[in-house]
Amino acid sequence: MTMEEATLAIEAHLSQYLENPEIAVDVLGYNSKVFYVVTQGAGLGDGVIILPSRGNETVLDAIGKIQGLQSNSSTRMWIARPGSNDCGGDQILPVDWLAVTQRGDTTTNFQILPGDRLYVSEDKLVAFDTKLGKLFSPFERMFGVTLLGTQTARQINFYNQGGNFGGGFGGFGGGQGGGVTGGAGAAGAGGYLGLLQSAQQIRNQRANVAALADSVEQLQASNDAGRIDRFQVDLARQALYNAQSQLLTAEAGYQSSLDGFKITLGLPPELDIKIEDPLLDHFNLLDPDLEQLQARVTSALARLREYRGTMGEAAPDADAAPALPAPPLDLAAIIAECEKLQKLVTERIAVVESDFEKVDAAAPHRREQLRQLAARPEAQSAELDPQLLDPAGLDKRIAQRRRDLDSLKQQIDRLWVQLERFDDDNAMDERELASALIETISSLSGRLLELSLLQAGARLEAITFQPIELNPEQALLIAAVNRRDWQNARASLVDTWRLIYFNANDLLSDLDIVFSGDIGNVGDNPLRIRDTRGRLRVGVEFDAPLTRLSERNVYRQSLIEFQQARRSYYQFRDRIQQGLRSTLRQVRLNEINFELRRAAVLVAISQVDLTQLRLSEPPQVGAEQQFGNTTARDLVQSLADLLNVQNDFLSVWVNHEVQRMGLDFDLGVMQLDPQGLRLEPPCTYAEYYELAMASCIDKRYPS
Repeated sequence: MTMEEATLAIEAHLSQYLENPEIAVDVLGYNSKVFYVVTQGAGLGDGVIILPSRGNETVLDAIGKIQGLQSNSSTRMWIARPGSNDCGGDQILPVDWLAVTQRGDTTTNFQILPGDRLYVSEDKLVAFDTKLGKLFSPFERMFGVTLLGTQTARQINFYNQGGNFGGGFGGFGGGQGGGVTGGAGAAGAGGYLGLLQSAQQIRNQRANVAALADSVEQLQASNDAGRIDRFQVDLARQALYNAQSQLLTAEAGYQSSLDGFKITLGLPPELDIKIEDPLLDHFNLLDPDLEQLQARVTSALARLREYRGTMGEAAPDADAAPALPAPPLDLAAIIAECEKLQKLVTERIAVVESDFEKVDAAAPHRREQLRQLAARPEAQSAELDPQLLDPAGLDKRIAQRRRDLDSLKQQIDRLWVQLERFDDDNAMDERELASALIETISSLSGRLLELSLLQAGARLEAITFQPIELNPEQALLIAAVNRRDWQNARASLVDTWRLIYFNANDLLSDLDIVFSGDIGNVGDNPLRIRDTRGRLRVGVEFDAPLTRLSERNVYRQSLIEFQQARRSYYQFRDRIQQGLRSTLRQVRLNEINFELRRAAVLVAISQVDLTQLRLSEPPQVGAEQQFGNTTARDLVQSLADLLNVQNDFLSVWVNHEVQRMGLDFDLGVMQLDPQGLRLEPPCTYAEYYELAMASCIDKRYPS
């Protein structure tokens, strides 16, 4: 029912009661009429919202009902009002949104009628960005790359290589199994290298436990002989128990780290695997076979001492219970067992001699490296001991160890002769033979310990690592040429710069000559077309830059974005330089600290040697029979110091390798095989620098 029909119906009804009633009908609200709010989607599809029309809504009411303008909408809008008949009459009513909302001007806050379309235009910049995304997204998916937009600032954080293989590369290969250093070394590695480092530290701990066990046996023998009190024996035994507990804890921690590494590789933790890699084998300063020989000699010595104790050879004690009968012990079998060890000991001596040959082979490289380290400013400013970095001191140490090895071989030969004499001499009774065997085998145990310490010193001198001769400026140039992300960052900055000129083209003036015309018909016949009824229009259209407000804003925005991109690029470059400087600084520190830790290991070996000799030396005539009150403590402390400096020495070498791998990554020269394993670079850093300099002849890389 229309309004006219409603008026007539109401008047007809009222005419029954009134004479010629006249009424006026107006619409207060519609129940079945709607209007539309159309939001342009900036390339992602337009949105259409249907709202009921009550007859009194304005533009501001309609925008409020859709929760305000969207992020991709502009303030440009209008009302499209369809005509009332087929003859036209459509209207476009522009809306000044800023005037309506900011100045309170209601002139363009039109009332919305049923069927009206309130059209909200898109933001041109957002639409342009969407079109670029549609254009480049297929290429990104095909080539597996990410193209940078003009507002994207590349923020890349690099790994500090103290931990540098995994957090940088500190966790190279999985991020599990970090090593723990003794205190003055370098930061422990993680991942695969960390597992190797932990395994080597466990081997060092086992050697420490074996040395403590042997020392406890020697102290117990000295206590039985009345040369040391019980307190010092208990002190050494307590240290042995602590070392054994630490060994068990380290082994359990290693297994946990290994399970984590399995999960990183995608393997189930219950899979039984064993990691064996010769990378750190040269840090086995103590030969495992020689340690087994020491253990066999220590076992025989313990049986002899127990046998002598049951025979009443220990120091007399008035309150002690009567000694039990001695258990049967075949002394001849012990002598034969010791003689069988002669061949094994000879083989171990040959291994030690081969270690000295490796020292001679590494000596020229060591001398050259010591000269370079001695000339560094940081070595001079630290006031290091001149003998520490003196090549002549290295030669003296090697020569002294060779003399010690020759003397030790002679002492061991005399012990074999003495054992053969015991085997041939039948005049000695069991007590005398047992005491003589204990003295001889104790001397053999001490000589084997000295042999192991000599071997440790020789292997220690043969350990080297590859020096890195590279300054930060050279490293930055290599990275600028080889790093793909740096090249992408430069390309992104150039794209932002080019966009300025692209947007500037929209500010150029336009002068167009416009031709338009039409031709009509005569009368009602549409086919009677005559040129006399035609029109031809010619005009000139000039579009000046002063009238292009939105284009000028886009151009200004592109200028701002270029400044932002340039600052982001500078920050990107500075972070690369910071990472390279930090890595090279740590490398130079490791090279000097490596020699300091080597010297510390040598001192610790000397301390262990002195304390062991103090236990094995016989009492001098007229001197006090007792050892000093600090003998056991000095022995325990020297063994603990040896373990700590061994782990420190290992940690410095491992950290240097981690830093070297991290440097390859930061320079962009790291290469991988098809299985994803790292390959050694085919060129030295000096050669990479020369190639980078050659590439800069044709094109300049900004830094």
